[in-house]
Amino acid sequence: MCGGCTLESRGSSAPPRCQPCLEGTWSSCSESSQGGGLSVQPPGDQLPRARAVAVGRALVGSPDLVVLAPCTVWRWDPGHPTCWGKLGVSGFPLGWTGSEAPVLFLCRRQCALAALRDVKSYLTKEGGQIAVFDATNTTRERRHMILHFAKENDFKVFFIESVCDDPTVVASNIMEVKLSSPDYKDCNSAEAMDDFMKRINCYEASYQPLDPDKCDRDLSLIKVIDVGRRFLVNRVQDHIQSRIVYYLMNIHVQPRTIYLCRHGESEHNLQGKIGGDSGLSSRGRKFASALSKFVEEQNLKDLKVWTSQLKSTIQTAEALQLPYEQWKALNEIDAGVCEEMTYEEIRDTYPEEYALREQDKYYYRYPTGESYQDLVQRLEPVIMELERQENVLVICHQAVLRCLLAYFLDKSAEEMPYLRCPLHAVLKLTPVAYGCRVESIYLNVESVSTHRERSEDAKKGPNPLMRRNSVTPLASPEPTKKPRINSFEEHVASTSAALPNCLPPEAPTQLPGQNVKGSPSSADASRTH
Repeated sequence: MCGGCTLESRGSSAPPRCQPCLEGTWSSCSESSQGGGLSVQPPGDQLPRARAVAVGRALVGSPDLVVLAPCTVWRWDPGHPTCWGKLGVSGFPLGWTGSEAPVLFLCRRQCALAALRDVKSYLTKEGGQIAVFDATNTTRERRHMILHFAKENDFKVFFIESVCDDPTVVASNIMEVKLSSPDYKDCNSAEAMDDFMKRINCYEASYQPLDPDKCDRDLSLIKVIDVGRRFLVNRVQDHIQSRIVYYLMNIHVQPRTIYLCRHGESEHNLQGKIGGDSGLSSRGRKFASALSKFVEEQNLKDLKVWTSQLKSTIQTAEALQLPYEQWKALNEIDAGVCEEMTYEEIRDTYPEEYALREQDKYYYRYPTGESYQDLVQRLEPVIMELERQENVLVICHQAVLRCLLAYFLDKSAEEMPYLRCPLHAVLKLTPVAYGCRVESIYLNVESVSTHRERSEDAKKGPNPLMRRNSVTPLASPEPTKKPRINSFEEHVASTSAALPNCLPPEAPTQLPGQNVKGSPSSADASRTH
């Protein structure tokens, strides 16, 4: 599983010859992208790791979104390196029902065994802590094979079953997700739907559901029924399992739109200062008016508006003339002793701290302040609540916006602190199967540019986790500012992920699945987090 933990296999009606003729994927989901990959502690200092396998199980056609959820939530947590394996066999002949090609079942078993070998390698040799094994797993024989594998290797197992009896939801899931597979690239929708329903009938013939009241009462599991209408939870045994349950009980698959934007340009933006709590500039107030018009044009029913507790976001929301909710968790990253300073002032006053942050912006923690990693932890309750909501507009700050985008676009942490998120632009996110569509909308109000490019010295320092834990507050003759977050006990571990440049400095650049409207209007002036 080295180099991205990839298992390539392809199934066909011919007898299996060798591993390269099977098709499925086993991919690394959350690796520490800092220098040496997953081994982030020196060998002598490593603590015993709790290693777990989360087993996704769904009858074909049931919504996979809930089965994939553990992968998403743990990708966001560098403290728990995670791999996700999506095991699927392609190349079935059209009209296949199973009885005509028993050799394909052998192919599937070989794929499963190969993936489990990769799980073992990842958890025992590559520093991983969690592996998500996402496959049909509809029979007790298959589940016993997984349990035997886990017992042999001293892994904990948590089963996740998605069951849906609503034909409307099943049909919608097939049309949106399944029919885009390579099996149906040359078929029309009607043919593909008919063929896939035959496959479901084939799986139903051998389907043996998890039964926590009888034969499966000793298993740790959650059963998600009708996409969250009902949950059945059995024998949750540790913190990781309880967090997976918490996450699964908060998500839904109803159509919705999430709008993300920064506050209007502030006085501190104009002055090039970071942090603080300044109000809007004249152009910032103009953006607030433009945002109000934009929201009105969207004609969204029951739109919820969230802001931080800082003036710039509150003043931006006031212009909307809609009810809004203030979240302390949405406050900008705390710069500690560097609050309300320009980067030039930080470089001159605290040159060592300035250099450390240039080397690793994600893990660096401001003295008496926060790191991006701390911010990610602070934002987990916001993420959970966003997963529960329908249409939401979040008015926040640059570092916060980067973290939220990192979660929804499912990227790694390395580039996240360098994502372009200019002022006076709105990002429209539409969650879809296995991802999120992004549309960048510029409201054509000029603003300063607050983006800082990655330093050439980035990641040339010592191991980020070791260095992060060694950073101590600096002594200063000036009164030390208290951080806005006074207790890190309110934080829950999560990870962020990095993004490509979503919003370019001069001209919109189209990402996969992204439509860009308007044109950016900004001038290089000041810089911020």
